[in-house]
Amino acid sequence: MSPAPPYGGKSMKKLLAILTLAAFVSGPAFAAVGIKEAGVYKGEATTINFTTNFTTTNDGSTFAIAATPATSDTYTFSTNSEYIDNTTNGTILFSNDAGNLIVKMLSSGTSDSTVALQLVGDAGANATDGFQIKNNADGTLTIGNDSSVAGTYVTKWTLSSAGVITYVDSETLTDASDVVTLTFDDAAADFIVKAYDATASTIEIWADRGDDAADKFLMSMSAADAFTFTTGATLAATVSNAGLWTFPVGVTSSLATDASSLTVGSIITAGGIACAKQLYVGDDIDMSVSTTGVYDITLRDSVADALSIVRGTTDMMVFDTSSPLITITPAVTITGDLKFASTLFAGGRFGASSSIPSSSNGISASQLAYSLLMKDIGNVAGETATLPNGTAGQLLVIHIHACGPSGTWILSRTLGAGWKTITFDTRGDQVALVYDATLGWMIQTATGVTIDYPVI
Repeated sequence: MSPAPPYGGKSMKKLLAILTLAAFVSGPAFAAVGIKEAGVYKGEATTINFTTNFTTTNDGSTFAIAATPATSDTYTFSTNSEYIDNTTNGTILFSNDAGNLIVKMLSSGTSDSTVALQLVGDAGANATDGFQIKNNADGTLTIGNDSSVAGTYVTKWTLSSAGVITYVDSETLTDASDVVTLTFDDAAADFIVKAYDATASTIEIWADRGDDAADKFLMSMSAADAFTFTTGATLAATVSNAGLWTFPVGVTSSLATDASSLTVGSIITAGGIACAKQLYVGDDIDMSVSTTGVYDITLRDSVADALSIVRGTTDMMVFDTSSPLITITPAVTITGDLKFASTLFAGGRFGASSSIPSSSNGISASQLAYSLLMKDIGNVAGETATLPNGTAGQLLVIHIHACGPSGTWILSRTLGAGWKTITFDTRGDQVALVYDATLGWMIQTATGVTIDYPVI
């Protein structure tokens, strides 16, 4: 049986305890005492309680205990003067005498080994009390939390050796060629900036290091639920929670050419405003700023309903570009003079200034809708016609536009008062009649005609 190595196992433990006790009892006499051993110290776990402060040194081969008591809770390593300090209750300080300080945790395994630092609060009594920072064997650094079971750490954040950050739901953050990319593993990609209650949330984009206000662009959600765009110190746009946009300084394109007289709040575009759906206008349309004063509303050609002005679902005015024709459905009130540059054709109401040329012998009910009936008489004598009943208050003027040398036209009535027949035989003959609901047609004025009065 080979002898046990010097100072190994229980013998080493006991010797260390004796030397320690002797150092504190004898003072400086044991200051230089050292124990050398090339191997690893092994033995049962032992706890030594030091009631007097002390200093330890370790030069790589010698473990020594200095016998001079320290005057504070500071323990200094003699070789390079780094020290550990516990002067402040609840705080352990690692420090050095000069230069840089590195606190290193080294795993002795040469492959598939890890090293971790666990930070546990509240005595680790409950789940979520502990965090673990771990250098894994695959070259990744992870941060975990015992979120479900106390002492069992679940990875919440990962940093790869290539600098890629992976979050708990597998989203990744990378930086390559001065481009930072946030990648989502799921179909949806949501980036949320969340503020505290009654406070605003802002995303800022800076150029040129943000050394002046013009370099900064801000997107902010206010506590009043309004989303704003700000360039420098200037508010550029506001979007309400109803989706309404407000542009305090206007919207412009670099191609705008006629903007010299437009005021603040204008929208300036050289190509126009294109709307795939409806265009909502909440105020007047003012086109007085143009220097030319010429405006066009251009409709698509050959369309029966190219443009409609509607009231609810009922058309009030329809522009037909195939005829072309404009149809106005409701009654029209004109407060000023109405002038016509050409012949007026109407199928309208009594009392209106409308006319129709006619060369037929009779008068139809549809012709009574015209206030002025322009009549052409041929060269036949004795042509007759009966005037149909009209509408109360209706005014009808019959004017002979042309008449043959021998032509005559005799007009009678279904219901009338003060006359039986009116005979027209000359160009220019004219009579004006008004219709009474009880009496029928009554003559107002007559020029050149022959009137046959009833016998009383």
